[in-house]
Amino acid sequence: MAHSDPEPALGEEDRDDARGYADVRRERVGSVLMLAAALGAAGLGAGWNAWFLPDAASETSTAHRPVAVDEDGYVASETCRACHPSQYETWHASHHRTMTQVVSEDTVIADFDDRRLVHFGREFRFYREGNGFFMEMKAARSPTSGEALPGRTFELVLSTGAHHQQAFWFRTGEGRNLGKLPFIWITSEQRWVPYGSIFVAPPSRPNMQTGLWNKTCIKCHVVRGQPRWEAEPSPDTRVAEFGIACGACHGAAEEHAAIHRNPLHRYREHFSTEDDPTLVNVADLDHQRSSQVCGQCHAVFDFFDAESEAAYDHQGFAYRPGGDLHASRHVFQFGQDRADPVVARNLEKTPQYFERRFWSDGMVRVSGREYNGMLETPCHQRGTMSCLSCHSMHPGTDDRRPRGEWANDQLKPGMRGNPACLQCHEQYEAEAELVRHTHHPASSAGSRCTNCHMPHTTLGLMKAMRSHTVDSPDVATTMATGRPNACNLCHLDKTLAWTADHLSAWYEIPPPALSEEQRSVASSVRWILQGDAGQRAIAAWHYGWEPAQEASGTEWMGIYLAELLTDRYDVVRFIGQQSLKRLPGYADFEYDFVDPEAFRSARRLRAEAKWREGADRPSASEALLIDAEGHLMDDRFRELRGRRLDPPVILAE
Repeated sequence: MAHSDPEPALGEEDRDDARGYADVRRERVGSVLMLAAALGAAGLGAGWNAWFLPDAASETSTAHRPVAVDEDGYVASETCRACHPSQYETWHASHHRTMTQVVSEDTVIADFDDRRLVHFGREFRFYREGNGFFMEMKAARSPTSGEALPGRTFELVLSTGAHHQQAFWFRTGEGRNLGKLPFIWITSEQRWVPYGSIFVAPPSRPNMQTGLWNKTCIKCHVVRGQPRWEAEPSPDTRVAEFGIACGACHGAAEEHAAIHRNPLHRYREHFSTEDDPTLVNVADLDHQRSSQVCGQCHAVFDFFDAESEAAYDHQGFAYRPGGDLHASRHVFQFGQDRADPVVARNLEKTPQYFERRFWSDGMVRVSGREYNGMLETPCHQRGTMSCLSCHSMHPGTDDRRPRGEWANDQLKPGMRGNPACLQCHEQYEAEAELVRHTHHPASSAGSRCTNCHMPHTTLGLMKAMRSHTVDSPDVATTMATGRPNACNLCHLDKTLAWTADHLSAWYEIPPPALSEEQRSVASSVRWILQGDAGQRAIAAWHYGWEPAQEASGTEWMGIYLAELLTDRYDVVRFIGQQSLKRLPGYADFEYDFVDPEAFRSARRLRAEAKWREGADRPSASEALLIDAEGHLMDDRFRELRGRRLDPPVILAE
């Protein structure tokens, strides 16, 4: 990954030299520009520019997968590179670029070196041959009917992602229609897992759904996607560019590139104070329109009606950066009338449509939908907060962070800390005022704005993430929605009553009526033992979160994380294992969250025994079900666990 090396400090003499060099350099640059202008004016620039501003080749000759084609005024990012090298370099280092790639030696990070695995009794082999990448599904006999199941080989043609996971799509032989590989590569673990294991969803058999990429993934993972679906099952799917590239944010740039081939025009434009009408600069848009550029992908939305869906099926969305996103699609927001035709249609099709995406008060609960979260935030509604308030698509030249660090969340420098909020709430810049407000030491995690007002209550990519709706912790809200509150996600060893009492004393938030169990048992323990799969996953992730471990201690956590090693949801087991490995003494604990159930049960018993036999006993705590000798109150544990309702949960991230 490319990165910038920090510049050495300059002495005064060095600075004089630097200033002198800069002056000379400016003179030279000016001379070069003037020369270029003269060449352009003399008509000699056309040939020079044809080399300097290359056009990307279209792929119309490729027949077995979607193709990238220059049309509708869009051009490939390579065209932008010559005049905007810094922006191109930062985009190229971003994970937006890899959201869709043509499978090749340069783009595949997964293991295809004759890697084999067995799933549901069937053997699969991942291998490469020549320049191609393949998955072979071996012939087998159905374990239920005894029917002979033929073998089959799949050639992979496109991939999705790389940072966290890499998914693959195979050619179906039906025109440009693609099928979904039933396995996915987990980058952090360097391993293949079943595709369904990465989502909060009940266990299911692998499937090879076709058409999903052409109809759905294309909405967001490319520039200017056109399903051209009318020829199903052989759609003629096209895109302007694979991955989320320049055109996704700046729109069609053919006119811009053509006009700026003339050096004189570029020279004049460089010193102009007028907006360039040939291209959208997101930074020049107001906070609503600039956020909508991100919202075209980071939102829960649907078509207005059958007519708009049919139009999309052919030519993709009509939205272009700078336009009104809400005029092109229905963006779901809390408080919308359930009788609204779009809302009613989705509820008729999927009665749990909202529950799979939102908490019951409208806060989004799945990753990749941050625009919905921001729409509910007063800072956006009544202020000017936008995505660009904290995030940057192109880090500045003064940003010395390694590109990989920036690319992780594409945050501006300092935006992981309180400066993000101090842009407007400057009164808390003074340490005394900050401490008076938070009731926590200024340097502690309890004085970090986002830990209280944007806790990790969103799930996606097999982990908890920060909500993008700014709100304040309130026990009444937790009871009404089931969403864990910020206080109990850090103070994992405390009860709802403890939180309610502190919020009442510090902020005069009325404490709600609580049951005896809510008053006596730590909230995180209740979420682990009695919560639904989403609550269990969020609680489990926080058991491995360093600020929560510091606030709550870790010596009691092992027995609860061991409980999750046999959870019926794959992703809950994965998160539980990840947090268990962050406890002292468990870093090397062997466990595989997709092993057969018997193996998982055996490892759970081993994890329990390891905790029970440990020398570092936790202090007595009724809230944590720990008795005076530091042992688990087993009867109480089983009684609480036995009352788990555990309704099926599907989160549509």
